[in-house]
Amino acid sequence: MKKVDCLTLLMLSMLLWSGIAAAVPSTLGYRGRMNDASGNPMNAAVSVTFSLYGENAYGSPLWSESQMVTVQNGVFNVVLGASNGIPSSVVSQSNLYLGIQVGSDAEMTPRQKLNSSVFAMKAGTADTAGNSAPSTATIVDGAITGTKIANGAITSSAIADASVTDVKIASVSSGKVTGVLADSSLSSNVMLSNNSQAISGSKTFSAPIISNVATGVAPLQIASQTMVQNLNADLLEGQHAGDIIAAAKDEKRTPISSLPYTITASGSYYLTQSYTVNGSGIVVNADNVSIDLNGFTITGNGSGDGIFMSGRSNIEVKNGTVSGFGYGIHEYSSLGQGHRIISVRSIKSAQDGINLANSRNLIKDCTVSLNSQSGLVAYTDANTVIDTVASLNHQYGIYLGALSKAINNTVRSNYWTGIYVGNSSVVTGNIASWNSQNGINAGNGCLVTGNIAFNNSIGIHTLVDCTIQDNTAYNNSSSGMDLGNYCLVVHNTAYHNHLLGLPSTYDIWAGTTGGLYKENAAPD
Repeated sequence: MKKVDCLTLLMLSMLLWSGIAAAVPSTLGYRGRMNDASGNPMNAAVSVTFSLYGENAYGSPLWSESQMVTVQNGVFNVVLGASNGIPSSVVSQSNLYLGIQVGSDAEMTPRQKLNSSVFAMKAGTADTAGNSAPSTATIVDGAITGTKIANGAITSSAIADASVTDVKIASVSSGKVTGVLADSSLSSNVMLSNNSQAISGSKTFSAPIISNVATGVAPLQIASQTMVQNLNADLLEGQHAGDIIAAAKDEKRTPISSLPYTITASGSYYLTQSYTVNGSGIVVNADNVSIDLNGFTITGNGSGDGIFMSGRSNIEVKNGTVSGFGYGIHEYSSLGQGHRIISVRSIKSAQDGINLANSRNLIKDCTVSLNSQSGLVAYTDANTVIDTVASLNHQYGIYLGALSKAINNTVRSNYWTGIYVGNSSVVTGNIASWNSQNGINAGNGCLVTGNIAFNNSIGIHTLVDCTIQDNTAYNNSSSGMDLGNYCLVVHNTAYHNHLLGLPSTYDIWAGTTGGLYKENAAPD
């Protein structure tokens, strides 16, 4: 709470009222003192609202103005009417009171009555002038118009510098030119702003050159084919210079500037912005296609596929997000092969985030999460998934067919198994946790090495003829490792795995037929 001593109502300056122009607003100087709640002089900038009333006890203000007031050592000085002039109708009131409100506080009481001598200057000048000739001191600046001045009556010594406008100047020397001149008034050796001109010589600009030409018109056109030195072209058509150079070396890139979009020819394509679309977003009807999402997101309405292809080969999708489709990325037919999905987030699909029916695909550095079925499904042969995160999917995190590789992936909190691979596959360096069924599930003849599985139902589960080496399984609710017959089980560690509420627990359980079990640690 502020305390304001509105002490001194000093009428520091009241502007003169022009002879008969009684409606011209005036200003009033005012000085006050402002203390804080403890009575100490303030040093701050505060918002103050000043209001003039015709009567003290009630009624709406006749004039009001808010100012940001600087208080130094408790004292402030303001000019009332500086931004909202005080009209003569207010000045003419027989009783006039000043109200003061500091910030959001209530207006101070009582209001201060203004002495009639405040406006004595106006009354003594405007009301007594009559038809007599006024002196220079009584004429307000600008009050005498041009129609009252005889030709030749004003000599050059009476004209202030820069007070005569261009239209009244017949000729002028170069030393007297200031301000902006029209192009038509300039000589040919001066750069024009509105007209065409051939410029010779080197020009140096100290500020950015900004072009406001209409859309569809090139803002810069260079006729010369000579290389521009030291040119830093950071973004052109949304591409960084390095990306433009890399693309120019290999192929022409085609922008995808709207969705839905159908690709009918081999080549390189890229998004120019993020899009939301009903149905499928991009349909690929050609082989040997590269699609750069360019960091953007394509969003669906739960139907169609984000990127759809059928029986295609050598399709690459990279660098962006696909969200909210039926399938995020979908290869429908097994006839093609060799797709690459790199650095893509495929999320919130009504079915699978990525579903590939063909073989020999590479999925790397991707994220497949929050999909209503599986995160990633590539159920034919020889697929490779590296450095990919699969989480919070309602079925499998990653599901691969035979002869596949799952390397350095993270699968967690999937409703079914984290990683499932078919026969003769390699599963190495993965982390599987908090999956409702198995952390890792491998078919016959698989190599399972260097994985960590914890807080699943079964940490690692395999069929027969597998090699299980250097894995760690702990805190799984059923068993750490549940392995088939004829398996080689070496250098694994399993602990704190148990079936809750039951006496029998299994850290490592291996089939009893034809297996080799050595150098494993199962302290439970």
